[in-house]
Amino acid sequence: MRETKQNLWVVVLLAMLVLGAGCKPPGARAMFEGEALLKAGKHEAAVAQFELAAQNLPLEWRAWNYLGLARHRAGDLEGADEAYKEAVRLVGARQFSAGHPSFVLNFNLGRLCLDHQQPADALRHLSTFATQDQSFASCFWIAEAYRVNNQPEGAAEMLRRALEKKPNSALAWNRLGVMQLKLGNAVEAMASFETALKHQADFAQARRNLAITLHQHAPRDLPDRETKTLKALKEYLALEPPDAAELQHVADELDAALRLAQAPATNSPPVTPEPPLQPLVQSNFIVEVPLGTNLPPATIRGPGGTLVVQTNQPVQLMPIQPPVISTNAAVAPKPKPTPPETRVEVQPGVEPTPAPNPLPKPPGKLAEKPKPENPDQPKPPPPAVKTRPVVPEVAGIARYRYTDPPRPRTGDREKARRAFDEALLQQRVNQLPAAEAGYRQVLSMDPGFQAAHLNLAIVLHGQGQLAKSMPRYETALVINPLSQKARQGFAAALNAGRYYIDAANEYETLLEKFPATTTAQLVADRAAAHMELAGVYANHLKLPGRAKQHYRAALQLAPNHASAPAIRDWLAQNP
Repeated sequence: MRETKQNLWVVVLLAMLVLGAGCKPPGARAMFEGEALLKAGKHEAAVAQFELAAQNLPLEWRAWNYLGLARHRAGDLEGADEAYKEAVRLVGARQFSAGHPSFVLNFNLGRLCLDHQQPADALRHLSTFATQDQSFASCFWIAEAYRVNNQPEGAAEMLRRALEKKPNSALAWNRLGVMQLKLGNAVEAMASFETALKHQADFAQARRNLAITLHQHAPRDLPDRETKTLKALKEYLALEPPDAAELQHVADELDAALRLAQAPATNSPPVTPEPPLQPLVQSNFIVEVPLGTNLPPATIRGPGGTLVVQTNQPVQLMPIQPPVISTNAAVAPKPKPTPPETRVEVQPGVEPTPAPNPLPKPPGKLAEKPKPENPDQPKPPPPAVKTRPVVPEVAGIARYRYTDPPRPRTGDREKARRAFDEALLQQRVNQLPAAEAGYRQVLSMDPGFQAAHLNLAIVLHGQGQLAKSMPRYETALVINPLSQKARQGFAAALNAGRYYIDAANEYETLLEKFPATTTAQLVADRAAAHMELAGVYANHLKLPGRAKQHYRAALQLAPNHASAPAIRDWLAQNP
């Protein structure tokens, strides 16, 4: 939305020019043609006409003002600045005087300052213009100056004034919602986004903002919050936005979470989190809600149990799906059934992008000072520190020889990322040899690209090349020791390679580093890790006591899992 104020007297002036009132006709014609081109959106062609007008009317400030406007709209900010300065010079002592037509330069310079990332100067020019003009455009762009200057209160107030002038502006309602969210008013923000959509149903940014606000900022006790979030996501995806592929994945994960909470679990493969969405770039023209941080988890309750979807990382929604029971893990006949095992399938990952800054807290009460300690009251004992269980050695079971790779150097990340996206696409369509070649090319450009090491390990794992996949998992963990996806894949590869002691160690590390209360661990992934580890303890390391512990933990997390009857049967036969 770019607009500039011009008064009707310009039409009279141009008519006088055409009639030959002391000015050259070529300049007048150029002014008329330039204005028509500007209205038609042909900004570069308008620039040429206004340059001709300025050549023929070098002392006419209006020609320079229009030239600045055309250059601004064509994206030539420096050229626009030059033309506006010439217009100001020609106005001279009359510069910016109230009632003089040159007062419009305040508005034009304010808009230019916004695009030059000079919000303080923009606010000064636009506020001066607003003393004579209280139109929608005036209030709207003052609000934008406040927003860019990180003053959400002022922006919200000016947007309300703008909406009094033009209550059907979907763009203004959308921006008001963003400001309300920054001020901590999620309920008001949702109402503003919904109002924007009433006036413009295909407004993609408002639909996206509504979905994100429902998911990450709405009150946790909002009725049908998850269902409304899924509906908003689907309506946004129906508009076929550029980020449809990633957000479709988010919608599918939420849909799976709701289904899992409402019905018995199905025998479907576990899915580890997809990469976080790219951080949003705030625009002067389209404003989207940034992804939230430091938010409490969302809880979905249903017949299948209670599921927690964590939200304080830039990942939009986290997948919750039950683990798969391996088809080659036979169950022995009673009274001694063989405990079931799960097969862990690791999905491709993408190197996480830094989380955006959290939204600023609204002004309110100052934080209270901590109360002084009471010397007469004893301090509570420190919490007990849990230690990871030691996996004993078992004769006849092979051990994996860790390679302990050094941390690789970082290369050309920007170039490598483009190649990574191509390899990831090949992996997602199950073209594993092509994906493998692509990831190796990525690592030749940037040996420190953690996600490329991880995805190459997953591809090798999927092709049965376990011995080659394990060192890649190790390298991914050297770069990021807190990568849940890498730890889970490494443990699964060790288990498949019959390194049961080492697999148990990695699963124990996984459960230790990613407890149920952390944001990186999903309920279904944790249940799968417990089941897999229990199977290792029961079937290979002959430690039924530990197996019972992990089977019971798995049942608590996934009481309706497809393997739950077999696990309960095994527990009953092994009291």
